Amino acid sequence: KLGGDARTEVERYYAWERISETLGSLLKRHGAKKSAGAKAPYFSVVIPTFARPAELTRLLDLLASQTERDFEVVIVDQSEQAWTGLGLRFDIDVLYARSPIRGAVSARNLGALLSRGEVLAFVDDDCEPCANWLKVAREALADPEVVGVEGLVESSKRNDSEWRAVTNKGFSGIGFMAANLLVRARAFVELNGFDVAFEEPHFREDPDFGWRLQRLGKVPFSEDAWVYHPPRRRDIQREAQSTRDRFSKRTRCCCRSIPRVISSFSMGKATGRILSASGRTSYEAPKNTR
Repeated sequence: KLGGDARTEVERYYAWERISETLGSLLKRHGAKKSAGAKAPYFSVVIPTFARPAELTRLLDLLASQTERDFEVVIVDQSEQAWTGLGLRFDIDVLYARSPIRGAVSARNLGALLSRGEVLAFVDDDCEPCANWLKVAREALADPEVVGVEGLVESSKRNDSEWRAVTNKGFSGIGFMAANLLVRARAFVELNGFDVAFEEPHFREDPDFGWRLQRLGKVPFSEDAWVYHPPRRRDIQREAQSTRDRFSKRTRCCCRSIPRVISSFSMGKATGRILSASGRTSYEAPKNTR
């Protein structure tokens, strides 16, 4: 009886949120879903967001139109102001979490922690996925040896020097852009998620993860599971080629993945070639390029 009374008191007054807000939210959500008899979804769409409320609302509208319906959406918002679109009806299961910690790497890792799905589907807050995005990815994941899917990222202004086209065309198996990357949750946990060493600035954390993911199984590239990503203006400091070249040198020093980049390359320039030696694959940049 004493043990029963003690348990009752703990359940009445104790709150995990007092120790960890994240853990409290996680247990509360999972507990509520279990009590309601809801099974875990196949996909958890993880969206890190910062100061893009209109784009985020547009993305939720597009996700609500997915032909694949077995998914939830997990949003990690690092904005100063809360997203007002949470009150809108999208007819999909949405978990909205706010975090004071800035950085896309941390946001994706937190979103993965809060997710219940068998597969994590990472997408950027300003992307526009095609209607069959999740459906096509699920078909590829029917192969048990597939641990993830690298989806095509389309962009515009590819030949305009004033813009950076955000795309992985020509970089399948190398780029692994988190704007369109799907991975089995068990594999994500085994790899301990995205490496926070790439957080400041967040750059190349996604290819680092993709290269590590290939150790665990197949990661096919799908042109049919595509998303559109808007281009970025080069007059923004972060998007300038000189800035991104500097990022490349910095991240190359802390990249511990296999395959690892043995020579710097630009995501927007001509590709080099894939080398294979002793079962390890690496990338060699084209000659005479910066």
